[in-house]
Amino acid sequence: MMTRLIRSALSILDPAAHYGFHRLMVLGSLALLPMIGLAEWVPLLAPLRLILGLAFALYVPGYCLMLALFPSPDDLDGIERAGLSVGLSIALIPPLALVLNVLPWGIRLWPIVIAEYGAAALFAGAALWRRSRLPAQARDASGFGWHPEALWLARVAAERRVYALLAALLLLAGVITLWVMAVPSPDRYMTEFYVLGKDGRAEDYPQTAALSDELTLTIGIVNREQGERTYRVETWVVDGWDPDRRMLVGQTGPLSLRPGSGDQQHLTWRMPWAGNDQKVEFWLFVGDSGEPYRKLRLWIDVLPPGKSV
Repeated sequence: MMTRLIRSALSILDPAAHYGFHRLMVLGSLALLPMIGLAEWVPLLAPLRLILGLAFALYVPGYCLMLALFPSPDDLDGIERAGLSVGLSIALIPPLALVLNVLPWGIRLWPIVIAEYGAAALFAGAALWRRSRLPAQARDASGFGWHPEALWLARVAAERRVYALLAALLLLAGVITLWVMAVPSPDRYMTEFYVLGKDGRAEDYPQTAALSDELTLTIGIVNREQGERTYRVETWVVDGWDPDRRMLVGQTGPLSLRPGSGDQQHLTWRMPWAGNDQKVEFWLFVGDSGEPYRKLRLWIDVLPPGKSV
């Protein structure tokens, strides 16, 4: 039994085999693991990692499962095996995602990679076991051959045009997919600006205050830009009934942050006048710009003199 398993495994790696496309996809995907780690320090490897990742996720697990389901060369031809490999690979993604979602590691990069490789290894082991049980002549690797030239010449002109159109559409879809994944959206490089209430949470903001009360909130800034930025924050109070009536009641900064770094600071101010629905605005400025980059707002009811909250 062990000898038959070894022979089955070696037949897949046999250079003389006629299904080199499948073998190239499987073996080439093994380079994905070092690419994932190296691409973080060598940006030039990111496109290669993207190509290998797509090839692996959309072909290899399904190919291994297809071999486990149809181990005999007479079961399917080359085109059917290639199409079934892609279809099964796509069908495996939702179940793996559901499993990872309930596990402590969650749906993150390395858990996804380990799950995909684990599924491919499990299916490959099942395929090797099933092939080892076939007669010797049925394990001939040449049965997995794919001869595109002969298949193409055997088609009529109308079928050739249809296949050519489908190939062009698939190529266009692949280019669009690579572009979307390789070129990040501008929204990815935007500064985070937020206000926290009591206990450092995004809740329990002041809703009612007196003129004598000193109000305090925590302001947070995270630089998601591609370079170092300098920030400053101004606190303005705007009369809810007269928009032209406004006053600067506090400011902080300037604060320089490197890409990926953040900072939180306390803002303290007093309301300058009484009235319901008084608007408090927090303006974030970047560099020497005279226009605010972001604005956050709160509405507070301010009690008249002599009354307390």
